[in-house]
Amino acid sequence: MIMDKHAYLIIAHSNLEQLHKLLLLLDDPRNDIYIHLDLKSKLDIKKITPPHMKYSHCKFCERVNVGWGNVSQIQTEFNLFELATQVEHSYYHLISGIDLPLHSQDYIHRYFNGKNFEYIGYSPSWNVRERVYCHNLFLGKLRYPNRYVRGGFQKLRQIYNKFQILLGYRRKQPKYEFQAGCNWVSVTHDFVLSLLEKKDEILKMYQYAYCPDEIYKQTFAYNSEFRNRIYNVTDEFEGCLREIDWKRGRPYIWRKEDYDYLSHSNRLFARKFDENVDEEIINMLINKIKNESNS
Repeated sequence: MIMDKHAYLIIAHSNLEQLHKLLLLLDDPRNDIYIHLDLKSKLDIKKITPPHMKYSHCKFCERVNVGWGNVSQIQTEFNLFELATQVEHSYYHLISGIDLPLHSQDYIHRYFNGKNFEYIGYSPSWNVRERVYCHNLFLGKLRYPNRYVRGGFQKLRQIYNKFQILLGYRRKQPKYEFQAGCNWVSVTHDFVLSLLEKKDEILKMYQYAYCPDEIYKQTFAYNSEFRNRIYNVTDEFEGCLREIDWKRGRPYIWRKEDYDYLSHSNRLFARKFDENVDEEIINMLINKIKNESNS
């Protein structure tokens, strides 16, 4: 019997001990793990893989100097997709190094068994026009350490975009129905292969787009034969099976007070967690998952 394999694609940059805990939760004969470590990261890549992993092999893709809000984020995902698809997997789960699964691997594999949906989050309320059709400036400066300088670059970008809109300027783009939503997804092998076939077109299309990692997968799926396989286009986080709270933060960092909510969620993953803010919630969920695995 051929084992049903999943690929976990992890974008990491910090919190080594927390990353180790995540990797140990994913350590399973049915999983392959692929990691992108930001070129700016101070973590030692030789220390990323925990010494106690038994089953999954961690492979590292070519590193990118990731700039928040620009096309380098798409390049990072493509590097992971290209490496992971060298072996066929039923599903590819794109997560960050500060995410956690909410259930055991047995539970997650049972959930996806026999499924053929694309779990991509859609947010119909997002205004994609300015993100895609304007020539967005300062995309490499929007996470500048000094918040006043950072805010200045953001304000200048917005002012310049308003002038473009007033003057009727639009970057030439394909006639797609552009869509947006959460960039963290769980998608099938043939979806990823089809996406990679459009790699050059996508990188060119989103070169000056704002936060294009939250647009390109949604738009590709919506304007292709995969549209009828999208799991949910009306509920963003149900659509991607993630618990992410943008109402209390950007996004909110989960705390121990949220344990009951998270432990009873039917979604499969959650972000974000930070061991420097509340390590207890991380350990509580790890224990919950271990108990689920043993039951």
